[in-house]
Amino acid sequence: SSITFPVFHGRTLKDIRHRLLDVPEDLEAEVGKYRSHLSGMVPYPFNLDAMTVHDTIIVVEGEKKPIITKHWGFDNVVGIPGIRITEDFLDAIGYLDKHKKFYLVADPGVETEAWELASSINGMGMEVFVADAFVKPDDMLVKYGADVFKNVLKQSRRFK
Repeated sequence: SSITFPVFHGRTLKDIRHRLLDVPEDLEAEVGKYRSHLSGMVPYPFNLDAMTVHDTIIVVEGEKKPIITKHWGFDNVVGIPGIRITEDFLDAIGYLDKHKKFYLVADPGVETEAWELASSINGMGMEVFVADAFVKPDDMLVKYGADVFKNVLKQSRRFK
């Protein structure tokens, strides 16, 4: 089981934290490593249900971006903390039909993790594309709008 914490300042959504309530033994070392203010709760993929509904899935880093991107019309976004490979994410992919397409849009600084994740998804028989412009999608949408983000997705390179 998991819980999501929306953090508001006035009427503005400032942050979102999504965490597991029960920490599996094999992940205890990760607890508090990245989010010390939520020690005892491990990062957990956000919006995994989008993978069952959509044929095209956009994978981004973090929990806030799926909510921000949904505001801009992209409801097929899954957020993965640190864009690291997690068992929960790979288990969810294992149940999908093989016709799904994945687009990875990594934040600056996690490019290596994005390529490792692309390799794992591709190894499960899925088609994977990686955006050349390693940018924060939520910042891009706010600053430039949905059309620029769509162009970044269109120009993504297919992972082979």
